Order: sequence, then structure tokens, then C-alpha cells
Amino acid sequence: MKISFKILVVLLMLCTFSFADEFNEALNADEEGNFVKAAQLYKKACDDENIKACFNLGTMYDFGDGVGQDYKKAAELYEKACNKDNTDACYNLAILNEKGNGIEQNFTQAAKLYKKICDNDEFDACINLGILYEEGDGVEQNYVQAAELYKKACSQYYTNGCYNLAILHEDGNGVEKDYAKAAELYKKACDNNDTDACYNLAILYESGNGVKKSYAKAARLYIKACDNDDAGACYNLAILCENGNGVKQNYVQAVKLYKKACNRGNDDACYNLALLYEDGKGIKKDYTKAIKLYEEACDKNHGLSCNNLGLLYDEGKGVKKDTDKALELYKQSCDVGTNLGCENYKKSKIFSKK
Repeated sequence: MKISFKILVVLLMLCTFSFADEFNEALNADEEGNFVKAAQLYKKACDDENIKACFNLGTMYDFGDGVGQDYKKAAELYEKACNKDNTDACYNLAILNEKGNGIEQNFTQAAKLYKKICDNDEFDACINLGILYEEGDGVEQNYVQAAELYKKACSQYYTNGCYNLAILHEDGNGVEKDYAKAAELYKKACDNNDTDACYNLAILYESGNGVKKSYAKAARLYIKACDNDDAGACYNLAILCENGNGVKQNYVQAVKLYKKACNRGNDDACYNLALLYEDGKGIKKDYTKAIKLYEEACDKNHGLSCNNLGLLYDEGKGVKKDTDKALELYKQSCDVGTNLGCENYKKSKIFSKK
């Protein structure tokens, strides 16, 4: 689920307000980047019960701008402003309660604060309250209530609300399981440049759940998400390129995409890239690079990588033949639940006893 965050620092335009001189001077200093001076002036204005100054000072303590970062002090200032019905202060105080920053983590209090401002159509708060209901944090778990809150936010084009509601429809939690509805909601969020929504919609097109199966549409959506550095989208797009589904088969392009996804921590992409180095598809055959990729992924317990690295040691390809090392790698692969690793481990053990 996606929590919704707000921009915490609010700089209020001078022409709109006629507060005390300290507050106006603080705004000028804040806008000029003189945070130390701004903090000092906000404090004076806050001490004079200027609630907006209390909120702005709270954000400075929240982020450590002009003052030492102090979540506890930020919480005190947010609470003071929230008690005077400053919506943004209530929201930020709820975040601190939820995360346990500066104060004891308190999901119940976070839920109360989110509800207070959600009831006043603060839709980011509705989304975050929905997540608490979905996860049962601070409130009794209630998928139906979560769905209603996401729906409220989505109706006002709050992307995270649409995305979270789509997941509920896909899983059938609190709402009817409905892939078509999920696809509709993912599209709404994707059209508003939600990368995760584009990725999930692509998966639906690739599988044909809720929409007519279309590798071409899936590829276009993966491209959009991959361009926004979604490693999973780059990986899935690479598979389409490798197999020629929805796009022209192109091993060279697949290599580029696997590299991009691998560099962003996708171990499956590193494994597939190693396979291409082994086979010399789309790139010059290079066992050394394949081994390096397998090793890096295997170190993170990627079972297939451990298994394939074991095979190279077993056959002496790119490395000195070492059946004991191979057996060790097969076992590591098996231990993380890889069937091929288990099969090779059993065969190797039998062979080693002969």
C-alpha cells in the first residue's frame, strides 16, 4: 500500500496575510534561505500565538532547517497548531505518531488525527487512514472501511487512493474481486504518472486479467514505468524483448534492460543477464562476467544463480573445475527452495560417493 505524504514546509505569501512583523520577517528570511533567522522569528511569532508560525517552525524542527533536527519539538509545535485547527499541523503530527518519530509510536492517535482531517476533506489523510484500517494498526482491521476511504480520495483524483483501491479489487479485500475494476483504477492512476500503477496494469495486460491480453500494451506500459526507473518494469520488458512478445525480438535491447534492472537491485535481472553472457546472446559470450553476476546474486541467496554457478564449477567453465564447490552451491540453492538446486545436490552427492 502507498502512504500519502504532504509537502511539510508551507511558505505563506506575504500579500495574503497581515500578521505581526516577526511572522512577515520570518517568511522573508525563509524564502531567502536564511533558516536560522527565520526560525528565531517564527519562535517569537509562535510565542505570540501565531499558529501558522508554530506550524512553520515545527517543519523546521522536523527537517533540521535552521535548527537542530528535533522530532519531539516538532511534535509539540504541531500539536499546538493542531489544537487550533491547523489541518497541516494535524496531518504532520499524525505522521510523527504513526512513525514514532520524536514521540512514542501511537497508531491509535494517528488514526484519530487522520480521521479528524479526513472528515474535513483532507484526502491524503483519508488515504493514510485507509492504510491503518487495511493493516489493523490503531484501529480494528476493516478492508471495507479502507476501501471506502480510498474511494473517497480516488474520486478526487488522488492517485494513491486509486492505486490502493485497485489492489483491494485485485485481491478481493473489502470489495468484490474484480480485475476489470482494478485495471480501470490502475489506468486512472497511471494516467496521472503513477509508475507502480502503470506496472501493475501492464501485468494485467500481459496475463489477460480484467482486460484483453495484449503483450503490445503491456510493453508500452512497461516502457513508461521503466523510463521512470522501475526495475521490475525494466526486467519484464526485457523478457518481452528476449521472447519477441509484443515487441520485435531483440537480444541486444534485452541485455540493456536487464543491465538497467540489475543495477537497480533486481536479482532476477542479474540472473537473466548472466544467462545471456553464458549463451552469447545479444552480447559477446563471457563466462567471467556471467560468474560475477551469479556470485553477486547468489550472495543474496538467489537460488537459481547459486545453482547455475554450481554448474559452471561442476563443468569447469570460466572457473577451475571444483566439484566440492559445486556441491556447496547446489546445497545453498536447495536451502532457499530451488528445485533445480535440490536435484543437482542429490545427484552430486550420489556421484561423490561412488
